[in-house]
Amino acid sequence: MTDNSKVKILDNLPLDIDVLNEAVTIQNRARKAGFDWKKREDVWGKVKEELEELLVEVRKLDNDKMEDEFGDFLFSIINAANLYGINPERALKRCNNKFKSRFGHIEDRANESHRKIEELTVEEMSAYWNEAKAIERGLK
Repeated sequence: MTDNSKVKILDNLPLDIDVLNEAVTIQNRARKAGFDWKKREDVWGKVKEELEELLVEVRKLDNDKMEDEFGDFLFSIINAANLYGINPERALKRCNNKFKSRFGHIEDRANESHRKIEELTVEEMSAYWNEAKAIERGLK
C-alpha cells in the first residue's frame, strides 16, 4: 500500500511563477529524479513527435486539441532549451526585441514612401524584413 500523504516531487511549486518558468522548474525537478534523456540530442525526436501531433490537430481545426498539443510542443521546446543551457525566457525576449526592431523597419520604410504599413504588399513587407535582417548582420 502506498502512502498518498507524502509530498510529491512536483508538488509545492511557487505560486507566483510564470508558466514558462514553471515548465523549467517541473523539468528540472523531474531531471533530478532521473527522468531525463540519456543524451540531450535525444530531445529533438520528442520535439519532432510533438510537432507532428500538433500538425495532425491543426489539420482537424479542433481548437481544444490544438491548444493541448501546442502546449506539449512548447513544453518539449522548453525542455530542449533547458538541456542546452538556453534560458527560454531570455531567448523569447530576444526574439520579441528582434521582431519589434524588424517590424519597426518595415514601418519606417512605409513612412519613407508616404504610405501606411497596411498599404504595403506582403512581398514588400518581406523584402523590408529581409533588409532589416541584413542590416542587423552588418550586410547592409
